[in-house]
Amino acid sequence: MRYEEYIKNVVDEFVNGPQTKIDDLPEFELYMDQALTYMNQKLSVFKKDKKDVIMTKTMINNYTKHKLIPAPINKKYSKDHLILLNMIYYLKRSFQMDEIRKLMKPLIDNYNSEFDEKIDFSGIYIGMLEVQKTERENMLKTVRSDIENIKTSLSRVNLSDDDMLEVFMMIMNLVRKADSQRYLAERLLDEYFIKPSTQKFKKVKRPKIKFDNKEKAAPKEKPAPKVKSAPKEKPAPKVRAAKKAVPLKSEDQNE
Repeated sequence: MRYEEYIKNVVDEFVNGPQTKIDDLPEFELYMDQALTYMNQKLSVFKKDKKDVIMTKTMINNYTKHKLIPAPINKKYSKDHLILLNMIYYLKRSFQMDEIRKLMKPLIDNYNSEFDEKIDFSGIYIGMLEVQKTERENMLKTVRSDIENIKTSLSRVNLSDDDMLEVFMMIMNLVRKADSQRYLAERLLDEYFIKPSTQKFKKVKRPKIKFDNKEKAAPKEKPAPKVKSAPKEKPAPKVRAAKKAVPLKSEDQNE
């Protein structure tokens, strides 16, 4: 089989393989053995051999011990536990246990808090699946473009039509891509989750809205600004009335 055909088959197997979709997650809680069976089935695409086991009881106990996941309730694991186990499986392929613990700490602290507004793990997981879906759909197109670029680059140095060299360069290309993405992930993890420093995430304070009879209370109107009254006019000065003239007695009246 030509390697181009083999790559296409592997990509198809990966893209169309079993995935842990949000609707597939059980609504009821699972015991340890049930959770292991579920996770190993959903992550089976990553097995190199059919006998391989993706997740074990010891692994899950260690995740709980190192506070990567919350402790089970009555020995049962919820939907949130399964979501976190799925995340941890992918993280383990790039990070060490202590690094994962520091990354997961804000989520676990929120889960165990009795006061903080709860983070919706299902919402986070749905967002992750949507991003991965786009990446998976473009995967074969990207790989085919890489193959053509490799063939072109080899032909320029008179090394074309050599399958061994083409496959070698394809492997190196994939490794370098993965390394560059892991480098960015490591820098983000180190800067925002590992370095002890000041708060780097902006906290959004949501205003608390009080309701009265299940209806939003109308905001109080601000009092109108006081208008200064016009200064009182000074009263006009009083004018003295003229004295009445006293009539003079005539001479006839004197007589």
